[in-house]
Amino acid sequence: GSLDVSLVTSIGRLRIDRLPISTSIDYQLTSSSPLRQPADNALVAGNLDASLAGQHKFEPSKVPEVLVSRIHITNTAKYLIAAEIGLEIDNPFSYGAFVSDLAVMIRYSGLHIATVGVKELSLQRGQNNATVYVDFHNHSDDPRQQMLFLEASLGKKVEIELAGFPNCTSIAPLEASLRRFSQKLTIDPSRVDSRRSGPISMKLPHVLREVVFRIFGMSAEATVVSPVSGADIWLQSIKAIGYYKGDTPLGTLEYNFTTTSSSRSSSGRNGFLLPFNQAVTTPRLPIVANETSIGWDVVRRAIGGTLGVDVFTNLQVLVGKAPLNLTIVGRGAPVK
Repeated sequence: GSLDVSLVTSIGRLRIDRLPISTSIDYQLTSSSPLRQPADNALVAGNLDASLAGQHKFEPSKVPEVLVSRIHITNTAKYLIAAEIGLEIDNPFSYGAFVSDLAVMIRYSGLHIATVGVKELSLQRGQNNATVYVDFHNHSDDPRQQMLFLEASLGKKVEIELAGFPNCTSIAPLEASLRRFSQKLTIDPSRVDSRRSGPISMKLPHVLREVVFRIFGMSAEATVVSPVSGADIWLQSIKAIGYYKGDTPLGTLEYNFTTTSSSRSSSGRNGFLLPFNQAVTTPRLPIVANETSIGWDVVRRAIGGTLGVDVFTNLQVLVGKAPLNLTIVGRGAPVK
């Protein structure tokens, strides 16, 4: 940044403006418990070095934990989904941060995926609440957007680019420097929902509660809970292939909710409605079994228990007015 200096001298005041200043930060951002007290006999025994060394033994480090507590959609169009994301942040550090009126673009393989911003974010030690504003730019037919969801669901590391843009903040000096800002980051989705996920621990709401697979009827039904409020979300079609132990195909499921209705479900011309914060169960979805024998091991594990199945899925979803085409892989889906 820059530094303004004002000096009072015998001949008057001397002012030096915009003196360039920079500093390197080379510290590990970890949190530790207070210093441990030395043993009562440490000084009695005259072992001062051992006493001092004992004061510098810390508890294992912690990382900030972020819980996505609220997802509220404020506007939708064919190519846009605007949402407010509520975060609960547990900051274990003895220092914090304050950010006001700032937004950045997120790009993936040159595609403008989203604009993310905060109006005012105050982060102190302990529990904090924050709201992040996201404009998701929907490119439903672009293979790069589909690849982003696929790689993230596979747990592969994803490289994104953070970039500034004109009017990304109302703070003029900051805006002047950020409009040409660009920084590439690597995100590891496999560490989401992990207590020890590197520099930060992120927890997301769970949507899929369970899947019931009817062996003799060759059908499945899923129970889901939508964590998203503010707009209707419709599941329009699904095509999925289930794999046991990663490489044994169990069968293929293909279903169009817009053309098939059921008296037991909330299906309609828009598809199958996923209401906010309510558990709903899909109608029984027919499965075409793979020619390979399912095997007694699969049956034994499924009956009276839960079977972990990897599911390669293509979904057509309508979020308000925005159609989404998602290709994702569910690891270890809980199938009964």
